[in-house]
Amino acid sequence: MWELFAFKNSADGFVDRIKNANIEKLSDLDLVARAMLMAYDGDRPGHVAAPERVAEASGALERFFDSGSRFRTWEAWTARVLFALRQGDVERAKTHLVDMTREGQPVIVLLSDRTVAEIILSGLLAPVLNVTPQQCEEDLRRIEQAIAARLKNGRAPPYADLTWRQLVSKIRDWEGRKVTRAAARATAIAEAEQKLGVTLPQSYRALLEVTNGLKKYSPVGVELWTVGKIGWVHDADRTLLDFYEMTGLEDVAQRVRKSLLIGSEPDGTERLLLVPADHPAAEWQCWFFARWHAGEVRHPTFRAFIESEILSNPTVGSPKISAD
Repeated sequence: MWELFAFKNSADGFVDRIKNANIEKLSDLDLVARAMLMAYDGDRPGHVAAPERVAEASGALERFFDSGSRFRTWEAWTARVLFALRQGDVERAKTHLVDMTREGQPVIVLLSDRTVAEIILSGLLAPVLNVTPQQCEEDLRRIEQAIAARLKNGRAPPYADLTWRQLVSKIRDWEGRKVTRAAARATAIAEAEQKLGVTLPQSYRALLEVTNGLKKYSPVGVELWTVGKIGWVHDADRTLLDFYEMTGLEDVAQRVRKSLLIGSEPDGTERLLLVPADHPAAEWQCWFFARWHAGEVRHPTFRAFIESEILSNPTVGSPKISAD
């Protein structure tokens, strides 16, 4: 768990410090970490600690929530729901799920737990999210129509005919502000290619010729760096590479090792990579990494990543093509 959240270079020291500290002197966020560690036992079925240990962990976590801390993180809420379920208290877990949703915390990752999925699919959160049966039926009807059209006509990318300037003009941050910069100078692109010893992928170069990267435009996304800042993963930020090498996923680690890091969240929880394609003549792929999902989200090209961001994130853009 901590190798996923903190990566290998800091996980071991972090765990040792939390385990050995006086629980009365732990800070708010450290108390959450202590509770999560207490509930974990790698030698037991499902890696769930003994019932009395889970009860102790749940008590520590409740102390955190009772403290009135403003750091009510997604991890803390997730642990709170799961601790209740591990103790067999389904009604308490339901209460926590409702409170979590009211605070605007995402519950989608919790759907990977079968019991939580059954609770959510029962309609528990519908009143909180203002979801009605009629809306669900309408959504289902539109999805069925879209699938039928796709099967009949094939995929028709909604932005295929837009220039890069038109495409980029659709991107705004979550408060509606522009996130573009001045175009990268041709000399700056050439200098970066010379420094890296590689020709940058066509669609990424096309973006640079319109805007030198992008400011952070989504609360759960990356900033696209200026071309002078990008670098090989093994030079720019080894933590991601170290993680894949540690987990034994050598096929992925080998591709990450040859990749360019072109953007990240300041704390490193999200990263954006350009990854050489399997065939030398093909466009490089674009991989997105974030701590809240397992593995990488792969896009066939950098442009496909940008289009996906606009289509899937209502705070970034809209699938409706305007006259711009």
